[in-house]
Amino acid sequence: MKYLLLTALLILGGCATPPTITTYQVPGSTEAPWRIAGHKSNSGDRIDVTINDSLVCIVDVGPMTSSDEAKAEYKGRKVFCTLQRTSGLTGSGLLCMVMIDGALAAKFEFRD
Repeated sequence: MKYLLLTALLILGGCATPPTITTYQVPGSTEAPWRIAGHKSNSGDRIDVTINDSLVCIVDVGPMTSSDEAKAEYKGRKVFCTLQRTSGLTGSGLLCMVMIDGALAAKFEFRD
């Protein structure tokens, strides 16, 4: 029983997708670069976008759609997130792009 529980925990722990993180320096700002992260949900095609550990956007591609977008605001800046299903020779996945005030701030790719 102990080994079954340990095996189940290892399998479930291995299913979690760690966040993809990048930084973005706001033009003209003297504050520290923003830490932008994309967290892929374990169930479905959903990405939670955080800036400096604050949830800013949730984008979710439903079963009958191939893309989604969300708008938000963070520290007075306009944030626009897009999510698209992708497919190619290397397989399928998700592409999430984060724009801040119209400039590309982050691009996250998640492969299935």
